[in-house]
Amino acid sequence: MRSSATPFKALSDGRVKDAFGAWSTCMKAKGFTYASPVAAVDDTRGNVLMSSLLRQ
Repeated sequence: MRSSATPFKALSDGRVKDAFGAWSTCMKAKGFTYASPVAAVDDTRGNVLMSSLLRQ
């Protein structure tokens, strides 16, 4: 059984940080300034990110 903290522990892994950095750079090129996918999901403006990407 995995701990509910497991996903959060992954956020401190250098590989995850590198992947999030690459994701953030890609998103910035599309006009979004999210630091990570987690920040995009937590965006209180609604699902702006996903609806914008689906239109492209």
